[in-house]
Amino acid sequence: MPVGAVLLIAQDAEREERLQADLLRGPLPNVVATTTRQLLYRQWPDEQVWQVPGEGGRRCLIEVGS
Repeated sequence: MPVGAVLLIAQDAEREERLQADLLRGPLPNVVATTTRQLLYRQWPDEQVWQVPGEGGRRCLIEVGS
């Protein structure tokens, strides 16, 4: 589990999909995650709102490893 990540907030789901496709084209030095404004602003921190390109499913905004 990454300790930190760059969170990119897309305007909507379509733009998030395009952003994810762009991020998968080449390796980046830091973990980059994406979400949409709608998901980020309407959810609680313990709900799944962000995702890392190439990994399945969304993650909680705040995750604590066990």
